[in-house]
Amino acid sequence: MNRATFGLDGIRGRGSTIAPGFPVPAERVPPVSLPSVSLPSVSLPTLSVPSVFAAAVLVPVVLAFGLLGCGPDAVTDAALGDGESAIDRAASDADPQAAAPSSGSRLADDPDALATWTALQQRMQGSANRLAPAELDTLRGLYDAHPEESILFAALNNALVAREDWEGLRDLYAGRDDLTPAQRVTLGKVYVRLGDWDRAEAVLLPLADAQPDEADLAYYAARVERHLGQRAAAGARLDRVMETLRATDHVDALIIRGMVDLETGEADAARGLFEDVLAIDPDSQAALDGLGRAFVALGQRAQAAAAFATLDAVHLRSAEDKGRQMRLSAGAEALKAAFQARDLPAAERLVDTMLAEAEDPSLRQTLHEYAAEIYAATNRAPAAADARATAAAIGAATGGGANGSANDDTSTGAAP
Repeated sequence: MNRATFGLDGIRGRGSTIAPGFPVPAERVPPVSLPSVSLPSVSLPTLSVPSVFAAAVLVPVVLAFGLLGCGPDAVTDAALGDGESAIDRAASDADPQAAAPSSGSRLADDPDALATWTALQQRMQGSANRLAPAELDTLRGLYDAHPEESILFAALNNALVAREDWEGLRDLYAGRDDLTPAQRVTLGKVYVRLGDWDRAEAVLLPLADAQPDEADLAYYAARVERHLGQRAAAGARLDRVMETLRATDHVDALIIRGMVDLETGEADAARGLFEDVLAIDPDSQAALDGLGRAFVALGQRAQAAAAFATLDAVHLRSAEDKGRQMRLSAGAEALKAAFQARDLPAAERLVDTMLAEAEDPSLRQTLHEYAAEIYAATNRAPAAADARATAAAIGAATGGGANGSANDDTSTGAAP
């Protein structure tokens, strides 16, 4: 792992102090959350392909950042557990996959628009709302024509979240003057996600002030205050709900509180907070970096070096995981193509290759099911029986059942 050694100025960040010449990790790439995709069944002669196949698909975004001149902000913003996951599909009071247009609405009275909505609704079922661009444009058009329909608002919200289209979400929420308090919180979180701190302050701080005991809202407000240099306010806000934050293992909030301490010269308090986070999440890159910085500020160079070495190891492991996920993603596409081409030898080679790397139990279960079908189609009944038994054992161990939970993203280090 490359390191950068900086001169007399050290690392220049808001309130951060790093000993001159001390080696600091030069690059951090946080883990990428990978969604799954279901591959459709393929009709093959004498071969019954499992109807559900999930494989990791790498989000084509690699977050790389250096520390030089950035201070701790670069670490916390990229390596925090991305609390904006709370920008979710619960932002609207309506369920777009279950609700119908309100009785007497213009949408309900427009047969063409209603038919279009029904088709989109069916398309969104079971697809994590990942609409194709043309379908998303169609949904936008429906919403623009019928903004009064809460189900269209909810559906567009969900589709934009699934695509991580934060600008689109900002426009969706900011364009309405009838947002509920919960929806205003969502808008504030979107501003945080976009780094629009002034607008985030205008939206979130009044909401947080009105609900001072709401821990998650306090976290977002404190995150905004810290970015705007209001560190005392951020610390006081988090201290007010610290008992709840600790009880719920809110590691992101604890990291922000630790960074505030570090930036205001309270290195020992920061050290304690980062150690508390690491007791919960030993691989937290933000906490490891913060801990190293705290040790540097305390003059404990050996401990700082150990923290940064652990951070390097976590970073390397994360990079290796992403490489494996990229290979599995490519393998899933190739396997789909092999089945579509009825190339069973190629499909078998791909299944074997993917099984050598796959750790996700549900993915391994489905790969064994594929192997069983391939073996059966090529007159290898004993091998087919063994593959089915292995798949069933995985399903029983994980609660997925036979040919089961292909969308389970739980990952373990050991699998049959």
